[in-house]
Amino acid sequence: MNLLKSLLFTLGLGVCSLLQAAELSVLSGTGAFGLPASATRAQFVERLGKPTAELPMYGKRRGLLYGNSMMLVFLGDRLREVRCWELGGYNDSLFLGWMQGVGERGANWRFSLDGQVRLGQRREQTAPWLQGLEGTGDERSDLVVKNGSEVWLGYGFEPEYRQDDEEQPVLVSITVHFNDPR
Repeated sequence: MNLLKSLLFTLGLGVCSLLQAAELSVLSGTGAFGLPASATRAQFVERLGKPTAELPMYGKRRGLLYGNSMMLVFLGDRLREVRCWELGGYNDSLFLGWMQGVGERGANWRFSLDGQVRLGQRREQTAPWLQGLEGTGDERSDLVVKNGSEVWLGYGFEPEYRQDDEEQPVLVSITVHFNDPR
């Protein structure tokens, strides 16, 4: 009986660690984390767990903050934005030092956009996904429209991203907007 309990406990820990390290996928124009963009706020909370904090935002929007790496923005009961970022790109000079004090929840979460763009990728690796999309960019970001969703990709030039003596722009933030269904 003790062997069975030990086995179940070990399996439970393994499943938990897999969930913590799972890739959370956002699909432009479609949905996020295996749910359609039209899913309710309660469905997202059920999928991801209780948020670390709920923040009032512009207009009547509310942000559900998960650890120090992701925020879901809702207008009423509908998802409007998914924002995810690498904390290393946020420092005191950006006046976001308060993020340092937010819990580590989700620290092992990995994010992908359309299964091709991932936080931490070098900018040149995101280029194939951007091909043929309407939008604009500069040295710090790309803003494009894909599948009806406005997508913002933010790049960092922090010292920890340097390879050799050259600064390499690295993807440190992804924001996907979901439009009102028509």
